[in-house]
Amino acid sequence: MRDPDAGILASELRHVVGCLQRLIGAPLHDAWMSSTGQVVLAVGHDLVLIEHDPVPRLHTIAGRPRNPANAFSFQGLLRARVEGPLSALRTVNDDRVVELVFGAHTLHARLFGKGGGIWLLEGDRVIGSAGGPAPEALPPLPAGSPRATPPRFAPMEGDWDRAARDFLGPIAARVALDGARRRVRVHLGTLLARERRLVANLSGDLARADRSDELRASADALAATLHTIPRGARAVDVPDLSDPERTLHIELDPSKPASATMGRLYDKAGRLDRASGGILERLDAAERKVAALDEARGSLDTADQDALAIILARWPLPQPKPKQDAPAAPFRTWTGPHGQVVFVGRNDKGNHALVFRHSRGRDWWLHVRDRPGAHVVLPMANSGSAPSLEQLLVAAQIALAASGAKPGEAYDVVYARVADLRPIKSAPGKVLVRDERVLHVRRESLQGWTIT
Repeated sequence: MRDPDAGILASELRHVVGCLQRLIGAPLHDAWMSSTGQVVLAVGHDLVLIEHDPVPRLHTIAGRPRNPANAFSFQGLLRARVEGPLSALRTVNDDRVVELVFGAHTLHARLFGKGGGIWLLEGDRVIGSAGGPAPEALPPLPAGSPRATPPRFAPMEGDWDRAARDFLGPIAARVALDGARRRVRVHLGTLLARERRLVANLSGDLARADRSDELRASADALAATLHTIPRGARAVDVPDLSDPERTLHIELDPSKPASATMGRLYDKAGRLDRASGGILERLDAAERKVAALDEARGSLDTADQDALAIILARWPLPQPKPKQDAPAAPFRTWTGPHGQVVFVGRNDKGNHALVFRHSRGRDWWLHVRDRPGAHVVLPMANSGSAPSLEQLLVAAQIALAASGAKPGEAYDVVYARVADLRPIKSAPGKVLVRDERVLHVRRESLQGWTIT
């Protein structure tokens, strides 16, 4: 459980923000995230930690935390959008809310538990959230005034930033250790439950394997009385050789002689004997593992990070499955220097998918006449609108490039609305065109276009 008094107080935050005014005018060099609850900014020569979970706080740190294996998208957003010097660092509403302003962008952080978070603003618009998709607007602040609690620590030589780091750092370390203990406890509990189920299953297997003596006794009794058992009998009652006063009832297969049942009983007894040895070994190993897991779980209350590392070295946490790469789109996207977009099929299947699955009837299709090549689609934003001649000529140039035409060569380029196309089932990638139109175009170079 989060300690509500573990994080920074409003009175403490005001002092720290006042101390960090020395960073105003310093450039932003980089940004990192080790979790969705914290951001570290390299401002000038300092590393500024902004954390709302698990311990809400703001102060500088000596070294940045380690990045996770998969970087958070909010980190990429900060690196791509935020630049320039820090122009303002302020608290908001006299609460545990702080804003760092870099040019047109503001990093807005609410340093409290429930309702806390970190958002990136561009002007008044929210463009990113450290905790997930960006909301349309910042959530409202909690109602009521913050508690007027005096600072719990005093600065050394007036340095409130260092005092906050010295006071909140150990709290954060303790909270992190408690969280690690909880995660390991859950992990060991899962392993322990699994091993206990294995012990129960193996104990049942061993009990069934112990029936080998009973099966062998029945086989011995049959062997002693085979000459008295008539063929076709369905069952027989024979005396137990180890206890003549006890009678054994044995089911027989009437289509076979009693000796067949005897042999089957001997075979099954032998298999159970052989299996029991392996079951005993596995049962012993499982019981020892249960005892070791119990001991490790019992030591968690006092375990430090080193002790946890030793436990996890023996019983590692399950690793998340690697993300599978998404299949490539059936078409490529050509993007022009002014944001124009044209789609180009990758192959026959891609041509079909582009035209008949990913395009709309109002879009325009182009293809070089009498030459193999990709289908090209010029998307239209509005229904009923027609592309300009300039748009058509650029798309025709892309169609020529996709067909392998060399600079200076001229060809007819057919174009039509996608709504006027029909697929040819026997020829994937080919279409029937109704109301086609033609441009005669000479291949020229395309400047400033990128392909993805």
